[in-house]
Amino acid sequence: MLRTTSTLGRAFIPKSGHARLAGVRNAFSVPLVISVMGGPGSGKGTQCTRLQTFLADDTRLHPCKARLPRRIYHINVGMLLRDEALSNPDLRLDDGKSLSSWLADGRIVPSSVSVGIIQKEIKRITAEIAAAAAANAAAPRSPITPPYPPAILLDGFPRSLENLKAYEAAIGPLNAMVLVDVDPAVMMERVARRSQSGHKRSDDAMAAQRTRVFEANMGKIEARFTAVAVDKIVENGGAENMYDARALRMHPFCVHIDGNGDVEGVQAQMRAAVTSLVNAAY
Repeated sequence: MLRTTSTLGRAFIPKSGHARLAGVRNAFSVPLVISVMGGPGSGKGTQCTRLQTFLADDTRLHPCKARLPRRIYHINVGMLLRDEALSNPDLRLDDGKSLSSWLADGRIVPSSVSVGIIQKEIKRITAEIAAAAAANAAAPRSPITPPYPPAILLDGFPRSLENLKAYEAAIGPLNAMVLVDVDPAVMMERVARRSQSGHKRSDDAMAAQRTRVFEANMGKIEARFTAVAVDKIVENGGAENMYDARALRMHPFCVHIDGNGDVEGVQAQMRAAVTSLVNAAY
């Protein structure tokens, strides 16, 4: 009998044969949500953007593209919160201070605000995915689609265990996590360099405080996941070749990558981590 759902409750795609029917592939409408976490200056936002651009570039051929979704959406939670602070300056939080003040102080924004913004963005993305699937189904000849549905990279969330619980209550389980490990000294150097280059953010002055908050909360968050180092999921020849989903059978899970190196080296690890997470989930 053909299995129609995975152990995660998602649509199941067999690896060969009639699995390649466009109707099976176009049935997906719920994206996989992967949290991408790291301290200030860890480069998590840069890596999310680079992976998104990599997949969108049809002129660039690469073997790992066959194991990744055709499209990845990037939700930069910090940027959305900064935009909300600018567009809604009258918003007051628990202590009566504005959202911009909370962000400038490096504090964790109440989940009622952050989760609400994320939920709105996920609904927009899901509607876009559903519309694209409907358009494909209505086409005279359904186009060939990638084997996996789109994924969402949730950049910079959750920042606390309370954030995670609020997300689960409002939206559902967080499917997986990529944790970008960077030495604190390296993060501080990167934040300083970013500020000097003219790309300073409103909360850069509180980078040290934000790092302490991140380190104090990340252990509690990660305890909800099964942690795996990226070098444990790569079978042969480095991060760009084969991937082993067998090490990631437990769910949910968190893959650690070393973010101390150069941008391209970290991006190779990022691709390996997301590829393994996607293939393990489906």
